Amino acid sequence: MKNEKRKCPVCSHSKFQHFHTVDASAWVVIEQNIKRKDNEYRLHECVHCNHIMFFGDYSEKMFEIFYPKGHKSINILDSSSKCNIE
Repeated sequence: MKNEKRKCPVCSHSKFQHFHTVDASAWVVIEQNIKRKDNEYRLHECVHCNHIMFFGDYSEKMFEIFYPKGHKSINILDSSSKCNIE
């Protein structure tokens, strides 16, 4: 449904602006050749509540690109975290 107007799942508003483009490009081996596989994903921000979201097909393959096996997440709001925020 490409013509359907998108709504923010947090506040239900429908006005967004481009926030950032994530470059998930990688070199891949095809037979004995190395080729660059370009993948860019555009993130959008709700202008009302600042929720960030991706417009597009969020498949299992895409999830694996953003969160590869063995990745480690930290809670930046946890006071015991070794991550300093200024």
